[in-house]
Amino acid sequence: MAQAPPTLPQRDMFPETIVTQFPAQTPPQRPAFRIDSEPGPAQEDVGPALLEMAQAVSRICATRILLLLSVVAAAGLWGYTVYDPTQLRIGAASLSSVLTVLPLVWLYYKKG
Repeated sequence: MAQAPPTLPQRDMFPETIVTQFPAQTPPQRPAFRIDSEPGPAQEDVGPALLEMAQAVSRICATRILLLLSVVAAAGLWGYTVYDPTQLRIGAASLSSVLTVLPLVWLYYKKG
């Protein structure tokens, strides 16, 4: 019959000579964020004149963007016409230019 292995002597798993007590640490402080007002004019500086100017600028930008889009669309129509020219396409592109692009160019120069 086989003998059981000898038992090992019991030792203290964490003797006090090995375990070092660290001082209690406080968790790191998170920076305090302050919510400031948005950059720009102060509330008392916003008057009717500033609002009217902002509306005028937005109208000018909207008009210019619409003009630009319509001129790009007309250029696309002419590109399609030049790609495969037929009598009907040339007539349609010419009529489109006369009825839309020329008035838009006139508006663009009139608005300044």
